Amino acid sequence: MCIDEDIAILHDRFPTIGGSETFAIEAAKILDVPIYTMYVADGVEVPETVKINPMRQRKYTNGVSGKLLEWRNGGMNPLESASVAFDMTEGVDELGEYDVLLESGPLTKYYVPETDQRIVHYPHSPPRWLYDLFRDRMKRLDYPGIAFGARVYAKIWRALDKEAVDYVDTFVGNSELIRDRIRRYYARDAEVVYPPITGDWRNEGDDGYFLTWSRLDPEKRIDLIVDAFQDLDEQLIVAGDSEQREKLERMGTGHDNIEIRGFVEDI
Repeated sequence: MCIDEDIAILHDRFPTIGGSETFAIEAAKILDVPIYTMYVADGVEVPETVKINPMRQRKYTNGVSGKLLEWRNGGMNPLESASVAFDMTEGVDELGEYDVLLESGPLTKYYVPETDQRIVHYPHSPPRWLYDLFRDRMKRLDYPGIAFGARVYAKIWRALDKEAVDYVDTFVGNSELIRDRIRRYYARDAEVVYPPITGDWRNEGDDGYFLTWSRLDPEKRIDLIVDAFQDLDEQLIVAGDSEQREKLERMGTGHDNIEIRGFVEDI
């Protein structure tokens, strides 16, 4: 990118402050550019030093539509995801004025760029429920009718997801693993740029426990870690919160070496 180019960040939405939202915020600080997003959920605080422009705030946070389009179940609200994707194709007129858009999050690639715009897409991962975790997701659906409908929905969504890949000029993965997923599912190469690390890192010694710190969604597979520690003597601390917290707390019941802390602040 040339330093005289106009750049903006396009992030799908801010339902919380997780890893992808932190990336968008830190990238905006480093590049000194604004963020465009579909909405910022009530109670979510973005640093005042970052200029953020919600494109459909009222639709996603107010009234009946706000209830129907509420982000939940780790983003697995079909109405909300589909609505964000379709709204993203249109975006807002201001987006067309930028030379380069740095897209953060898988739904941002649905934005249809201007002819002379360049799109750099940082997806964090191709949607795992459509690809590497597709079978795992489908196995959790107990009712045949729901399972059939979910498979049809996923097939349509997968076709749209692959079609949107054509709008991207450059893919960037946050690790070699994500680069490999991009290659496998999108047949595109990707540069690897590790996400920013906040906090003053220090070595304060070994306090005698293992720590996993993550949003507790099925895709993170924290249940496998907890399962492994059920048969070990070592101490495990799980930090984070989301839909799998209650399941993990049940798994840790009766195991004095497993502690589920819930949400904790960043370093």
